[in-house]
Amino acid sequence: MGANGVFVKLNLPIRCMSSIRLSGPELIKRVQDPDERFLQANPIYVVIRYIRDKRFLRLGMEKSLTHADYYSLAELRYQIRRFLCFSERAACEVGLEPHQHQLMLALKGLPEGVRPRIGELAERLQIQHHSAVELANRLAANGYIRRRRAGEDRREVLLALTARGKKVLRALSLHHKSELQMLGPALVRALKRAMQEAKSSQRTARMLRRAQGEQVA
Repeated sequence: MGANGVFVKLNLPIRCMSSIRLSGPELIKRVQDPDERFLQANPIYVVIRYIRDKRFLRLGMEKSLTHADYYSLAELRYQIRRFLCFSERAACEVGLEPHQHQLMLALKGLPEGVRPRIGELAERLQIQHHSAVELANRLAANGYIRRRRAGEDRREVLLALTARGKKVLRALSLHHKSELQMLGPALVRALKRAMQEAKSSQRTARMLRRAQGEQVA
């Protein structure tokens, strides 16, 4: 369902039950100018859902954004970007692509009980499965990770850091922790400020809804 479309469900007999997607103009034309013989044989009940996520239904109730709102979001993005730029440079300095470093870190820092498979790592990095495969291939070719087969049928492929990979990742992680000592406080302040502005917007929206409800009553 697109943001500008609607979802139309046709409640018909089982033999012809179906769901279709129509744009706004198509829906209006279909409802205003239907096939009369078909309608007589199969009554249609149209259910229109414009937006799936209820959060978007409240956008019209939110207050107008102020400069403080924009500033808090921009400052948060800036502080995040500062740390990411440092991280990318640090990875390149030891001969790794930034995403290769991120995969190694994700592999070493998997939550307890999560198996070190490509699918899980792709999710942790928020990348496509095939992209994670390519990263793993390059890391394995350079001796940073290794693969091993597991399971009764040995079809499951698990990843692990090699001694070389552990050494490089440890050095990078120490460097990152040191950098966070300097950049961390500003990042935390920016995050807190953005969260406070968001809470302020929510309070204002609730007050507006309450006031409008009282006016209607």
